[in-house]
Amino acid sequence: GYQTQDGPQRTLIARRANPDWPPPLLHFTLKRKILWTRNLLKAEAVTAGPYPIQNGRYLVLDARGQIISLDRQTGRETVGRARERYRLPLDEVTSGFHQEEDLLLFGTKKGWLYALKIEADGKLSLRFKMQMGEGAIVGTPVVHRILTQGDRKCIFVSSKKGSLACYDLQGKENWSIRVPAASFVTRVTFVKALGFVGTADGHIHVFKDATGQRVPDKSRRVGSGRLSDFLQLPSPDTHVYFVDGAGRIHYYDLISGEDRTWTTGVPDEAVGAPVLAGNRLFFCTRKGYLHCFDVETGEPPAGWPRRGFRTNGSPGGPPVLSERWVYVTSENHKLYCLDRRNAKPAWDFKTTGKITTPPLVMDGVIYFGSHDRTLYALEEIN
Repeated sequence: GYQTQDGPQRTLIARRANPDWPPPLLHFTLKRKILWTRNLLKAEAVTAGPYPIQNGRYLVLDARGQIISLDRQTGRETVGRARERYRLPLDEVTSGFHQEEDLLLFGTKKGWLYALKIEADGKLSLRFKMQMGEGAIVGTPVVHRILTQGDRKCIFVSSKKGSLACYDLQGKENWSIRVPAASFVTRVTFVKALGFVGTADGHIHVFKDATGQRVPDKSRRVGSGRLSDFLQLPSPDTHVYFVDGAGRIHYYDLISGEDRTWTTGVPDEAVGAPVLAGNRLFFCTRKGYLHCFDVETGEPPAGWPRRGFRTNGSPGGPPVLSERWVYVTSENHKLYCLDRRNAKPAWDFKTTGKITTPPLVMDGVIYFGSHDRTLYALEEIN
């Protein structure tokens, strides 16, 4: 795009003498390859997903009330015709997706828990649905084994109106409770026979998995404002990482209640759960910042700005990491790719609609959907 007159030409030569030229944004944008795009005919914005099912052979997403299953290699729909998609009556997915055996589990804006059967060819059909009452289900449904009931698998789900319920895999309710004035905003996390769920006012509520009975001596207020989803460390460690609404990062022991905190310097709540890679913790906040902190020092690593990398738009979800890169979507219509070592932008990809869901990175391909009714598949650059 440079002109050949003397002024611009001299500028071009001077920049080429700089070892940092060309900038990463230009360099990687020229190399990036679009593998395929799929316009979701007769659908609206992509509001949940994509999520891999059937060992990653297919992708499933929600286009504002239409559950769509596609072949991951080609982007073609499994049902063939748009009118054969599974539809949610005047509703849409507000939780994450979770596959358990042949079931696809998710919660909706109107408080329904859905379990769709996944066929061998990727097609979806209703197994059961249960309504938890008023309030959206924003925490992803969780499947947990209840040891006191013969190691039986059960589905646990919570809602923003303070409802918490347990179902078996056939849809039979085992128990349900209502916690007055609570607004549950995280998925349920388990340590042995105890379940933990966070609220919009900084509390963690604790209950017994077999009965739903609350455990008041372990339930406590831990932060200010809305809690992010918990990042649970591998068993037998009982710690979780999460971010509260004031921008404080917590390293919290679910059993003892011991809490180590440090601040980001930006009072804001996180979107989704933080992500841990080595000793680095990554997370996004609603004001459009991507943060990275060293969990040993409580400080950003060298090269990362204290206030984080700004995307100029609310993020579509938590960051997604690959071996070298960190990916973030934004409501400013863009997917960003940054070097996770130092926050240097590698490239960005702009769509014609805002992006309100996180990307999926599998086998060297980046999948993401936009409010322009399109699902994209980009080749990852190493």
